[in-house]
Parts: sequence; C-alpha cells; structure tokens
Amino acid sequence: MKKKTINYETCDLKLFNNGNLDILLHKILKQVRKTLNVEAGTIYTVDGELLKFNVFQNDLMTYEQIYHQYVELIDAKFPIEKNSNYLSVDSYITEKIIIVNDIYNTDLYEFNGVKEYDKKYNYETYSIMTAPIIYPHENKKLGVLQLINKLDGTKKVDFNEQDRNTFSIALSLIALTIFQAQNDFIKLQELNKKLQMSNENLEERVKLEIHENEKKSAIIYNQAKLASMGEMVGNIAHQWRQPLSAISTIASSLSFELEYREAKKDELIHSLNQIVDTTQYLSDTID
Repeated sequence: MKKKTINYETCDLKLFNNGNLDILLHKILKQVRKTLNVEAGTIYTVDGELLKFNVFQNDLMTYEQIYHQYVELIDAKFPIEKNSNYLSVDSYITEKIIIVNDIYNTDLYEFNGVKEYDKKYNYETYSIMTAPIIYPHENKKLGVLQLINKLDGTKKVDFNEQDRNTFSIALSLIALTIFQAQNDFIKLQELNKKLQMSNENLEERVKLEIHENEKKSAIIYNQAKLASMGEMVGNIAHQWRQPLSAISTIASSLSFELEYREAKKDELIHSLNQIVDTTQYLSDTID
C-alpha cells in the first residue's frame, strides 16, 4: 500500500523576535504567503480612524516595480466607514475573513484600484482573501492582512475553506506578534524621548557646571594673584625695613650734630652719601 504524502510548512520562531516593525511585517507576510502558496499580499495597520498601507509584496514584480508601487501606496489611507467599497475596510469593520474569487466577475466590490494596478503593471489579479488582525486578549483590531492570487503550481485558483481555516489559525499568532512589536516600539519611542530629555537636561547641567567652574576658577585665579602680590609686598617690606631704619638713624644723627655740636663737613658728606646709597638700594629692590 502506497503511503500518503503529507505536505506541511515549518515556521521559524525567530520571525517573532524582531525589533523593527516594518521588517517584522514583511517577514510575517512572506511566511503567510509561503504557507498558503500565494503570489502577493498587503498589510494595512490602524492609524486613528484610517487603515494605513504598510507592506506590499508580489513575486511576479521586479524590485523596480515594487519600489514604484510602494512609493505610490506609502501615503495610502482608507477611511474606516460602514458600507465602504473597500474590501479591506469591510473586512476590518465586520471582523470577518472575506474571500473574493474571480474579482472581474463579481459586483461585491468595485476593485477600481486593483484594476488600475493590473492595467498599469500588466498584471492579473484573480482571487483575494482578506482578514482583520485582532489581538484576542483585548479584542483590539490592529489592521488588515490581504492575500492575492492563490496558486496551484503556476495556475491562479480559488481560495477555499481549508485556506480560510489555515489563515484563521495563523491570524491569532500574527496579531499577538504585531501587538507585542507595536508595544515594544511605543516603549522604545518613550525611552528615546526620555533619553533625549535626559541628554538635554544633562547638557544644560554641564553648561551650568562649566559656567560655575569658570567662575570658581576666576575667583581662585584672582585670589592667587592677590596672594602673590601680598607675598611680593611682604618681601619688599622685609627688604625695606633695615634700609629705612638706617636712613632714620643717619638723619637723626645729622640732626643732633647740627643742633648740639659743630658739624664737620666731611662727616656730613659721608652721612648724606650713606642716605643716597641706601635710597638707591631701595630703588633697586623695587626694580
């Protein structure tokens, strides 16, 4: 008896440990597309009352075409309104997985944007499966994941009930991962903001500290100058004290000689010369 072949896909758990939200969304979409064998896909996230485009992938497009498509879609936002003509918005509001096979032969949605895209890039969109990404613990809707063109080999085929069930199981894990990543991203933003504020406060404190240190340095410098000048004046005073005492003694002696005795010319001249020599010494000390 021939054994039945079982097809299965493996999922790398490192996928769910990534710090960059956009990279994480790309990896999630790629993994889901691989599991369900899907040609293209898009992820939208909630931005207030809008669904905002985040990620786009298509295996048939060149990198250049994907880049141009990304640039065109980067600012795309769809109002979250009831009775919307947008498939992604309807899936988000109704909280249902919606499958539309053969979009060119249905009147459920207009698909004007999809048809314009097909015409511009010579592409053929056939089947679309769209589902809301809901974080189950808080029943919080995070966005929408859209898969385009189910493949059987190279042939585009309908999405079926098995695809819906597989997609449904994957969505819970996807929602949990995105919710955690968004929380981490918000925490990182808050941490960066606090760090920036701390850096700004630190910069102000450093400037203030530098200013205070400059003031202290100026005071210390002036005090050092005054101390140096005081020391110098003290040294001058010490050097002047004995010569001034000598001048005083000579002058007193001359006064005594002139007042009480007959002063001799030679003694007067000698005493005056001593005074001149001593004052010259004082002058040299100043220099």
